[in-house]
This record gives sequence, structure tokens and C-alpha cells, in this order.
Amino acid sequence: MPLTVTPSGEFVGTLTPTINGTWTLRADVALKTGGLKKTSEAAELQVSDLNLALGPNQTPMDLGEIKAGTSSSPQTVDLSASELGGPYTLTASTEMTGFSVKPSSFEITPAQKTAAVTFDVDADHVGGAVSGTLSVGVGKSRVSIPVTATVVPLTFWERHGKLILAILSALGLLGLLLFIARGIFGPHNFAPDARINWGDTVERLNKNSLVMREIRGSGSGFYKNAKLIFGGPTSFAPADGTPLLVIEAVGPNRMEIRSEGGADLLSVNKFDHTKTKKVEGNASPLSTGEIYQVGRFYVRVR
Repeated sequence: MPLTVTPSGEFVGTLTPTINGTWTLRADVALKTGGLKKTSEAAELQVSDLNLALGPNQTPMDLGEIKAGTSSSPQTVDLSASELGGPYTLTASTEMTGFSVKPSSFEITPAQKTAAVTFDVDADHVGGAVSGTLSVGVGKSRVSIPVTATVVPLTFWERHGKLILAILSALGLLGLLLFIARGIFGPHNFAPDARINWGDTVERLNKNSLVMREIRGSGSGFYKNAKLIFGGPTSFAPADGTPLLVIEAVGPNRMEIRSEGGADLLSVNKFDHTKTKKVEGNASPLSTGEIYQVGRFYVRVR
């Protein structure tokens, strides 16, 4: 299209570019004053067929209450008043602290000038009333939409509950494994060659000699040490009433003897059986060869 130049040197004319980009306008000017003289003038023009404008249905966005760590409902961006000659990819962003816009970019076309976005709120947001803007556009061509919201912060349990449950589950599993391991490998049994003498008189000690592992009810089980019980319904030795004496394996080659039912545990002198001494607490580590008495029972372990 021809352009003319005014006496003041201004270009006069109309140009309607149809392609986006940078256009260079050039004019050759002939000056007749003082003789024929030609000069050339040029100017650059940035051309774009994008003119963003909010549509009549676009209102400020009120996101309402949003729980920290969640997303808002979809919000419509109405750019129906925009002028554009083709599709454009716009970016979306906000300066609101703790908020991000998804998607961060979207496309509009002459036939579709609306889009939907959501706002994601950080899980560690302190909460409260928040206001700011949503900015959409490309380059320097941008529009802004006011945004308001009320953020509800996470409670302590909502923030750390999953971690606490995971830790408790791990501790519970560890405790179960320890319980099973202790139940399987922890209980102690009597030594294979350990023998017990027992009787209702000292003279019967040497006559009643049995291997401790072979006595009914002496074996260890899950989480249960091997025991011998004198007296009561589970006793291997005949007796009436409640248990009187218990011998228990408490470690490798270690045993404990204790009285039950309130009876005194007596240590009998090996050389003078008429001399006895009460054992403090009615319980004692059992020493092989020592004679003990509870009620009418005398016992010795070899």
C-alpha cells in the first residue's frame, strides 16, 4: 500500500498486515527544494493479531474455603472479548503465596476463548483469608482476574498422622518379631544330663532319681521355660492342695528354686540334715548338690 510523507516528515497511510511478526516500513522521499534529492526512511513495526480482553461473564474468582494440601474447584477463564487471528498458548500464574495454578498453560482459539483452571494449595499453608490475582496471557499481552479464598490449615493429625501410623506399624511389627523370636528361641530347657532326687524324707533322696527332661510336664514351650512343680494338680510328685515348690530353668545351665503357697524354702545342711536355714525371699538360684526342703518335700539336683 503506498505511503505519503507530510512536510513535517510523518508517514501518512494505512497498512493492514496479515502475518504476525516484525514488519519493516520503508519510504523513498523526493525533495525538490533546492534541487532534486531523494532520501529513504525506514521504521519497524511489531505486528500481532492478539488482543486479550476479559469476557462479559468473567467475574472475580471466589474460591471459598479450601483445605491446605487440596485443590479448588475448576474456575472458568472467560476471554471471549479477545481478538485473535489464530490459536494462542497462554500461560497462567498467580503471586498468591502457597498457591499454584494448574494447568500452567492452555490454548485458546477464535472458536474457543474460555478455559478452566484450578488452584493447588500447599499442605504447609498457615491458613486464613487470602487475596491476589490470576494472570493469563503471552508476552506483554496479559489480563488479570482478582482471586479470593479462605484456607483451612491442616490439623496436627492430618499433617503427621500417616507418618505416625507408619512408625507405630513398624514398631508393632518389630515388637511382634521380637515376641516370636523370644517365644521360639528364648525359653530355656533343663540340661540333658540334669537329674533330680526327691522324697518326703532325706533317706528317699537317693532312691528317687529321675532325669529332669524326662519328667512329665517339665518341657519348655513357646515363651515358656521348663519347670518342675511339686504339689498341686499339675505336679509329677503326689501331693494334695496347691503347688509347694517350683524348679525353673532360667538360663543355659542355670535354674531357680522357689516355694509356692506361702511355705518357707529351707536350705538343709548336707552334713547334718537336722540343721536348716530359711532362704530369704523363698527363692534362690539352685546350686547342684544342695538339699532344699519345702513342707514335706526334700529335693536335690545333680
